[in-house]
Amino acid sequence: MDDIDKQLCRLAMDIQYKCQQFFFGEMAFNYFADQNKELVVRRRTQLRL
Repeated sequence: MDDIDKQLCRLAMDIQYKCQQFFFGEMAFNYFADQNKELVVRRRTQLRL
C-alpha cells in the first residue's frame, strides 16, 4: 500500500462523508434539535390502596 492508495481511500471517504452531509445533514440536525424540544417531564404517580 503506497501513498497513492491512501490518497484514493481518503478521496473516497471524503466523497462519502460530503454526500452524507448533503443528503442527511439537515435531517439529522433537525432530529437531534427536535429531541430537546419534545422532552416531556412526566410525574410518577403511585397507586394507593
